[in-house]
Amino acid sequence: MRSVRVELRPEDADRATVAWRNGLEVAVHGDVEPYGTGVRTREVRAFVVRPS
Repeated sequence: MRSVRVELRPEDADRATVAWRNGLEVAVHGDVEPYGTGVRTREVRAFVVRPS
């Protein structure tokens, strides 16, 4: 498992927060690039909360 920083639109960030609080997974489609010692996803083209 790996942590990835994701730049989301405000409305998607709210949905991601609710998903995290409920232990749900999210799927993100975008461009991954190095960021410090990790990676981040920018230019997000799709964001969905996966059903449990």
